Amino acid sequence: MIATGINDKGRREILGVMDSESATGWQAFFSRLKERGLAGVDVAVSDSHSGLVKALLAHFSGCT
Repeated sequence: MIATGINDKGRREILGVMDSESATGWQAFFSRLKERGLAGVDVAVSDSHSGLVKALLAHFSGCT
């Protein structure tokens, strides 16, 4: 899994990389992104992996 974002200059940047899709892995992945300042996540596109959905709701409650 690779999380990407767009910086203040309009360029894409890799925010994080993960090699496991366990619920624990997703929790740690989102925790690290938040520690680096990620906030205001409104939308996530996924394959509805149950661990991912739980982690998204735990870390970004308003995300759809």
